[in-house]
Amino acid sequence: MFRWFESRLDPFPETRHGAPPQKLFAFAWHYAKDAAGWLALLSILTAMISAGEVVLFGFLGAIVDWLATADRAGFMDREGGKLVWMGALVLVGLPATVLLHSMVIPQVMLGNFPMSARWRMHRRLLGQSLSFFANEFA
Repeated sequence: MFRWFESRLDPFPETRHGAPPQKLFAFAWHYAKDAAGWLALLSILTAMISAGEVVLFGFLGAIVDWLATADRAGFMDREGGKLVWMGALVLVGLPATVLLHSMVIPQVMLGNFPMSARWRMHRRLLGQSLSFFANEFA
């Protein structure tokens, strides 16, 4: 499972020809575009985890209200379906989402994403002449 996630993003990608863009966002996107799908997935997973936790805490408040105002005899008959759905969210939905989020960040992004940008920058510098470096340090 770890190997599958670790091999999703190439840490040593092919070099793009030409100079990187001069503008900040375009420069960052030049080096990040290979991971765009993974960045989008992380955004979605983070939003899902946040929404799940908000729903969970709202539901806990609703349970307190139900128990304070409802008669206890038919509580499970009336609210059992909602409790089952919330149990599924707490026992399956949130843990699965957090697990996937926790696999993507360290296995896909933290190792390969910075290395990919470093490799492209390194390859760009390898193609420069000696005068480029002499002029840079002058």
